[in-house]
Amino acid sequence: MATSPERVRELHVHLDGKSLRAAARAGDFTGQTAGQAPGFVQGNIVVLRAADADDFLRFATLNPKITPAVGFNLYVLQSLAKKSMGYVALASLPFFGMLLRVGIVYVMPDLVTWLPNHMLGQK
Repeated sequence: MATSPERVRELHVHLDGKSLRAAARAGDFTGQTAGQAPGFVQGNIVVLRAADADDFLRFATLNPKITPAVGFNLYVLQSLAKKSMGYVALASLPFFGMLLRVGIVYVMPDLVTWLPNHMLGQK
């Protein structure tokens, strides 16, 4: 039987991030997961087909400002977490760091293949 977010609130059940993720994957929890695990900040990852990845990277590189979707999400997270915008922005930094790493790997793919090639004796 699936547990709705409203039912979780009724029961005053607080899940940690790992338990909430497991319940959602198993189909035991339906609905929006944001704000359901107090003390945890939800992060979203963009998963694209390889054919679209270059276009998205170009878009992200050419648009250095916070996109409307990201900016809007910061405000939503702020209201859900009941924290300051500074706190939410700092909590979001790992996501932007990940995006920067993806960009570096895209520009310099040899960084990723150097160690395996070195260990296998390939040039």
